[in-house]
Amino acid sequence: MTQNSPITIIGTVGDDILAGTPGIDILMGLGGNDVLEGGEGHDFLSGDAGNDTLRGGEGYDYLMGGEGEDYLYGEEGNDLLLGGSGNDRLYGGSGADFFDGGEGIDTVYFQENFAITADLTQGQATYVNEAGVTVVETLLNVERLVGTAFDDQLTGNEVGNHLHGGEGNDVLNGGGGNDALLGGAGVDSFDGGEGIDIVYFQENFAITADLSQGQAIYINQAGEAVVETLVNVERLYATNLNDHLIGDAASNRLYGVGGNDFLYGGAGNDALYGGTGVDFFDGGEGRDIVYFSESFAITADLSQGYATYTNGAGVAVVETLLNVERLYGAGLDDQLTGDGANNDLYGGAGNDTLVGGAGNDLLVGDAGNDLLVGGAGADTFHFRFPNDGIDTITDFDASQGDIIQISDSGFGAGLSVGVLDSEQFILGSAAGDAGDRFIYNNVTGALFFDADGTGSLAQVQIAQLSTNPVLSNSDIVIV
Repeated sequence: MTQNSPITIIGTVGDDILAGTPGIDILMGLGGNDVLEGGEGHDFLSGDAGNDTLRGGEGYDYLMGGEGEDYLYGEEGNDLLLGGSGNDRLYGGSGADFFDGGEGIDTVYFQENFAITADLTQGQATYVNEAGVTVVETLLNVERLVGTAFDDQLTGNEVGNHLHGGEGNDVLNGGGGNDALLGGAGVDSFDGGEGIDIVYFQENFAITADLSQGQAIYINQAGEAVVETLVNVERLYATNLNDHLIGDAASNRLYGVGGNDFLYGGAGNDALYGGTGVDFFDGGEGRDIVYFSESFAITADLSQGYATYTNGAGVAVVETLLNVERLYGAGLDDQLTGDGANNDLYGGAGNDTLVGGAGNDLLVGDAGNDLLVGGAGADTFHFRFPNDGIDTITDFDASQGDIIQISDSGFGAGLSVGVLDSEQFILGSAAGDAGDRFIYNNVTGALFFDADGTGSLAQVQIAQLSTNPVLSNSDIVIV
């Protein structure tokens, strides 16, 4: 006997598992992280609050995630999937489905056994089914797409989209916005469109990608060279193998990740990220920076053109640094040394040693008790936050043009951008009135910051100036 009247099953505020009947069901999860399974029939599933999983099963189903980060599976039939608030994942299945992600960053996963053409600017996806009929699906409030195992075409819109082709020979067009394009197996074509776009290589083979040539090449398991297209792409994210990433005239970001990678920035102000392995960095033209991502303390010397660290096996690893002007430490007790150019050295976390060398250098110790050596030239010693530790400056010399630079956003306390107001600076061991912010003890060389002068807040030492040099308000600049 066919069930014509719906069966209503209502959960609790806890984590429920609700299963429907072979007929028409109304399943309501209410609160908690619920699992709702419609089964056969045309069902209505509502997750409500919580991170819920909704499975429509057979029939034409209506799935509504509600609040939280939900998983909605339409499965068979022409289903309506509404994500609601939160970052939801919507899986269509067979049939002509309607996807509305709602609020949040929402992803549609195409489950069809046919190649998909999906366009977020048009708000639709189409495919040709086994009967040769074109099926049209609706896409609303969707930011991310994951294709099938076939040859898909995925196009983004004006926001920052994530487009994942999966297997097959896919065409990924980012459109406007800062997009992330992920290929996978197959011969893929990447067009970032407008914005700052990144390609993530998902292959199981080492990649040689050259943005100046607009292509990426790898050798597949059959020994064949596979050539992929790169258009309007500014950033590359390599595999865990030994990759070659080459930039173009723009300011690129190249991520080596695992493996022994070769990173060449080309023209532009580039950022090179090595990762694990023995990496080779060549910034090319422009002012380029290397970010060390190792889990070991780094010793990097631009004047010698190399960086070293001792890995977990106790083996010394040596990496090459060419045409690099800026360094960012690994977040441990790093030693970074510049050369004759104007270098920027960022210690990151840890008790770091930064040596500028010749040139007008920027030294940023960041968190930890750091040792800062400007060397020759007009050097800038930057402080982000007052509680980042006590940095020792060994050779501060205002007559050479050295300055102490303070972050306005990090320190606050009524500071104004520009040269420090003379009324906010005092010589001695403590603030003289409520307006004083920086106290310099010219006997000991200690430099303090006090957020409220003679108020209730305690002063904090931010630096120790060796040799007790002369210091005035004009040597402190707020940015």
